[in-house]
Amino acid sequence: RKTLQYLLAGNAGELLLMMVCVIIGLPTPLLPIHLLWINLVTDGLPALCLAIDPIDPDVMKRPPRPPKEPVINRDMTIGTIVQGVVKTGCVLAAFLWGLNAYPGNLIEAQTIAFMTLASAELIRAFSARSELYSMFKIGLLSNKWMVYAVWVSLILLLIVIYIPFLQTFFTNTSLRVRDSP
Repeated sequence: RKTLQYLLAGNAGELLLMMVCVIIGLPTPLLPIHLLWINLVTDGLPALCLAIDPIDPDVMKRPPRPPKEPVINRDMTIGTIVQGVVKTGCVLAAFLWGLNAYPGNLIEAQTIAFMTLASAELIRAFSARSELYSMFKIGLLSNKWMVYAVWVSLILLLIVIYIPFLQTFFTNTSLRVRDSP
């Protein structure tokens, strides 16, 4: 369930972002290669770690779920929608900031949106570890594989943004410190 909600909320945010931009007439904030990268690398590694994440310590003290309850229940649906909307708002704000800060430079604004979205997903991976408890209650570093996955994903993201031949492939540009999310 943790992995499923993490992936669904991430994809909901991406879909909503693209739809909002089309509806209000903005340029595309992310290219297909950016979305592919986020779904395979940025979401993929943490999602695998969520699948092997330890269960909540008090899970056996809770009553069992009703047998007819679907995997994606009402609470999960609401959480997915809320997370998608919040992520959309953050990435849209970063994209609009990029468009205003660098008029006529769509690649700069898209790179800012890409970096913001990928960073948000990596941070959100830690909060997806429990349906009931905050990431601070369960311990930020209690799943070492998640920590490794987030670091590897972040390093790969920085490589894609800052290595010149990869910039061409991903249609990115190097960001300055003030541009980073």
